[in-house]
Amino acid sequence: MRYIARSGGLLGYADLVRQHGGNPLQLLDDIGLPAQVLTSPDLYIPYQRMAELMEHSAAQLRAPGFGVALGQRQGLDVVGALASHLCRESHIASAMMVLQRHLGFHARGIEMTVTVQDDALEIRLDLAFQHRQPSHQLMALSLSLLDKGLRDLQHDHLPPRNVRMSGPPPAGDSATRYHDVFRCPVRFNAECNAVIYPAALLLQPVQVAPDLQARLARLWRDDWSQPSTVSLITQVERAISALLPTGECRLDTVANLVGLHPRTLQEQLKACENSFTHTLERVRHDLACQHLCNSDIRLTRLALDLGYADVAVFSRAFRRWSGQSPRRWRQDNRNIQLNAQLQNRHAGTSQTGCSDRSIMVDLTDI
Repeated sequence: MRYIARSGGLLGYADLVRQHGGNPLQLLDDIGLPAQVLTSPDLYIPYQRMAELMEHSAAQLRAPGFGVALGQRQGLDVVGALASHLCRESHIASAMMVLQRHLGFHARGIEMTVTVQDDALEIRLDLAFQHRQPSHQLMALSLSLLDKGLRDLQHDHLPPRNVRMSGPPPAGDSATRYHDVFRCPVRFNAECNAVIYPAALLLQPVQVAPDLQARLARLWRDDWSQPSTVSLITQVERAISALLPTGECRLDTVANLVGLHPRTLQEQLKACENSFTHTLERVRHDLACQHLCNSDIRLTRLALDLGYADVAVFSRAFRRWSGQSPRRWRQDNRNIQLNAQLQNRHAGTSQTGCSDRSIMVDLTDI
């Protein structure tokens, strides 16, 4: 199976690696990920590779708590423009609903299940590939990020009662680090991966500190490599990408995120020989192609995530863009991609003497 995740999930990775005395570019190269994932949050990469990167980094840096530490460095930042949208929700419950709808688009291969029983709120995370490859660091990152994101939304929120992790306890005194991060007991070798809060957390209002809200609004308008304001069209594209899965991707909500009146936004886009409608269709097309080519998402799910009423409407739009149905386009492009990767690997084997095993490992992402 094929799963993908936004490179935004690596926010803060390079700084944390350097803090441990490592070289982030070398670690990326070891796993076969391009350096661009550290400079652009909007790339999609194989989710299994991200899990491999987390395990490799923790081992090479001798940092058993690498994943949980990275999660604490992130927070709402990783979801880009969606963070600004979440800040406008009234209560934690509604923010959680928006986040849950968006999560599958941000990272295909992770599922969040929210259950309330008596006075306990359980938020469980499951990785689709967690039983096929080591993913303890990625899960630690995900649980830590979940808790940090909730603290961003409500700084004084009720702390977790306990955390359950299916992985083994980390070596040395790193288990203490987990307790310190989550501010509650952490049980390892558990039957699932979950954070348990008091159910009253859902009723707490969203209260984002003004300085954090300003930083979140500014961050997604910048490029990681160049902290300067990006073009208006790029801001609109990022806002659309964030809002599509929420079902609230309209001119007024996008204009609100970029800080303009809807009429002003339309006028400024027109001055750039563009329009909101054209930008919306372009983003939908680009996202559709990325997810069709790089993941096993069902067409019905993709259509809903892109804001279409049903798969038939999406299929008509996709045929208008590409001249093919989504299913046919996916098959044709996967064949092209497969042939290109096989040729590249054959050339690499001839030149470098790579083993058959390394080729087989790479092919698992095809």
